[in-house]
Amino acid sequence: MTTAQSCNQANDGRSLQLPHSAHFFLNERCNANCVFCGDNYFNSRSGRMMTLEKLRIIAKNIHLEHYRQVILARAGDPLLCRDFVPILKYLHTTYPSVGITITTNGIALNREVSEAILECGVTMLNISLNAATKETYHRLMQVDTFDKICRQVRDFSALRRERGKGIAFTAFNPYHAL
Repeated sequence: MTTAQSCNQANDGRSLQLPHSAHFFLNERCNANCVFCGDNYFNSRSGRMMTLEKLRIIAKNIHLEHYRQVILARAGDPLLCRDFVPILKYLHTTYPSVGITITTNGIALNREVSEAILECGVTMLNISLNAATKETYHRLMQVDTFDKICRQVRDFSALRRERGKGIAFTAFNPYHAL
């Protein structure tokens, strides 16, 4: 029996449906202390972080090649994972038909990370801006990085246009719209 058959068919012939998306929580650390977050990743000292080697094992075991997308989000900011860029490159080269979605607060979206996101064919980048003004941002996120994020979003957008990359890109702020 082939791998595809073993993934989609049980021993008794029943069809098994794999999920469409695989969510990977890359770490338990965050660089913002959001008032609306249900956990305290800003002060997390667990040290738990996904490594490229762990991700390779998990991807093989769940037969990631049969999924439609990988979502790198939640449980801390994925851009803070030490292996973030190597993980991105691995996913892109090993599973080229699997889309990659990233949700981040954008604080760590520097030039190196931006280039990796564009080079690795990320299909969706969600940046949770969460406010339209510096004051509201600081009140909600409890860090003083609003100007930095706005600059990095502009830089990413310019780099995306310069490289001619078609990536869905949102800077979302649901809280200020209320």
